[in-house]
Amino acid sequence: METAMLIDIECCLGCNACTVECKRNNDVPVGEHIAWTKIEEVERGTYPAVIKHYVKEACKHCTDASCMNVCPVGAISKPDGVHVVVDGEWCIGCGNCKHACPFGIPHFTEPKHTMQKCRFCYGNKAEDEPTACAAACPFGAITFGERNDLIETGNQRVTNLKAKGLSNATLYGENELGGLHVLYVLGESPKVYGLPESPQVASSSVIGKWLTGVTTAGVIAALPLWFVFKRKQELEARSKGGA
Repeated sequence: METAMLIDIECCLGCNACTVECKRNNDVPVGEHIAWTKIEEVERGTYPAVIKHYVKEACKHCTDASCMNVCPVGAISKPDGVHVVVDGEWCIGCGNCKHACPFGIPHFTEPKHTMQKCRFCYGNKAEDEPTACAAACPFGAITFGERNDLIETGNQRVTNLKAKGLSNATLYGENELGGLHVLYVLGESPKVYGLPESPQVASSSVIGKWLTGVTTAGVIAALPLWFVFKRKQELEARSKGGA
């Protein structure tokens, strides 16, 4: 089952129930600016006809995930074959994933000295159970389900919004980066909500572009070769086991 979430920007009231439940259910490290999901306030329109909207910001769980491509130690993978997860036991906190992510989502945390982001509640729930944020939303702004069904629902919602006069309404994430597993119903173009209109994939061949200076290079150089080799073997074994 290829599960996903559909975020309807037109329904979100910015109550932050999703952020609270995310922290509570996923043991998110406590600290300033540390959050696996957060609500950003944006404004649409011009004065005096300004409308406020709230955008749920978190990992989009891309099919073509740049963060996976540029991780030098294989700490980022899709253990369920769909959703992108950072393994804190292997992450060295180099920050390559943050620089490569077109949404700038992964962030470094002092308590664990690793990169952190939404795990789609991986390991905390059964495959068909909703994520903590989806279960907590009181206004129906977050829908959890099978991705194809959500695409159909999202496109119908876009049709309804256009009929109400929002001619620029769109479904974001159906095809971007091979298909996102966090889709958005938008009343305007993506850039209004801070989303890139044409996000690009970073490949492993350009990893050098994402290295963050001498410190990062030194950390990677200091890693024992057996450490990286062992990780590669583990990922290959996991891939064969899931085949």
